[in-house]
Amino acid sequence: MQPFRDETGTGPSRRWLPGTDVRHAEYGAGWVQGSGVGRVTVRFEGPWSAPGRVRTFAVDDPELSPADPPSILARDRTADRPAGD
Repeated sequence: MQPFRDETGTGPSRRWLPGTDVRHAEYGAGWVQGSGVGRVTVRFEGPWSAPGRVRTFAVDDPELSPADPPSILARDRTADRPAGD
């Protein structure tokens, strides 16, 4: 994930594109549903999970990071579980 200059040009910010796989320290694996106005909305679900919960974070939330895509070949449900489960 490459930083870019924010609208004010004062500093770098993270950019989250829809469909990007992510991991949150508290909520686990998910994917970006959308982002804008300094916020990013993430669905916490995987290819083999039930529809997941949705949470919105600041784009620079230190607990949110890019992640490798989940495996769609094997039903490894541990990758879909939230952290701490």
